[in-house]
Amino acid sequence: MGGVGGKAPHMHAKAGDILLPKGKKLSVKGSFKGGAQDIKLINQMGGGRRDWNTATLFVVSGVGIAYGAPDMVPAEHIKQVGDGVVLKRAGLQMLMSQPKNVLEMEIALKPPTETTAFSEKASVAVAKQILLETEERLLWKAFSAEG
Repeated sequence: MGGVGGKAPHMHAKAGDILLPKGKKLSVKGSFKGGAQDIKLINQMGGGRRDWNTATLFVVSGVGIAYGAPDMVPAEHIKQVGDGVVLKRAGLQMLMSQPKNVLEMEIALKPPTETTAFSEKASVAVAKQILLETEERLLWKAFSAEG
């Protein structure tokens, strides 16, 4: 792990799911209930204020994929909660109201709780759908190989 005395060096990395050139990151969050909902931007353990500072792709059922960054949303739409930071429904709606921020796509709704034992996780179903619609053959082969 490196560092002095066997301890890992202290790193200041931005949170994110997709690594972009020059060390920049992009986060991906989903809402599969249909339309805009409150979305948890940051999960945290322990106290202290956390700030949303990573551009994000919001995968939203019934809408598609919306882009948003902290400087695109007024502060009143970002809420500190006990275990993290939430983008309020109105903030997500504001981002989605701008056509240039949205890639329209049919994103499956999360199935009702009583049927989840008979279906895939919503995230897996959505990932497969996106790969099929974008004709991403290489990644699709990885899903197909798993069964």
